[in-house]
Amino acid sequence: MHRPVAPRTDLVASVGYSAGRSVYKLPAGLGVFVDPVTIGFDSRGTDLRAGLEHRLWQRGRTRVVVSGGGGIARTRIKARVQSAVLNVPADLVHSAQLGYAGLRLEHDLPGEGITAYLGGTGTAYSDGKRKAETAMGISFALGR
Repeated sequence: MHRPVAPRTDLVASVGYSAGRSVYKLPAGLGVFVDPVTIGFDSRGTDLRAGLEHRLWQRGRTRVVVSGGGGIARTRIKARVQSAVLNVPADLVHSAQLGYAGLRLEHDLPGEGITAYLGGTGTAYSDGKRKAETAMGISFALGR
């Protein structure tokens, strides 16, 4: 969601969802357990963010956008360790507040609402963890 609040500045809000699955097979076992072991993880996460985006510079169809704000992140992880003698499930939930800052180069392509971008975002979580992301892509606006 983008809503103008001042010239060149928008209030932004977003909802993110992630899902993942990993399976590790240890044919020689794990520690004192010599039977083959399988460790599996399933994760689901949501990320709610709100903040501001400001267009620092613009020339023609190209602009530089800086962003920042805060939000919350919640992840649920289901894990299982299995072998001939083990069957250990775990169900973990992790929640943290977050703050983020980003910088993005955007260029409007010919056509209505099509933008190519290259940028990066840094996120700090209330539990002390940090994350840096880079992204490039093309976005398509759906209705205006």
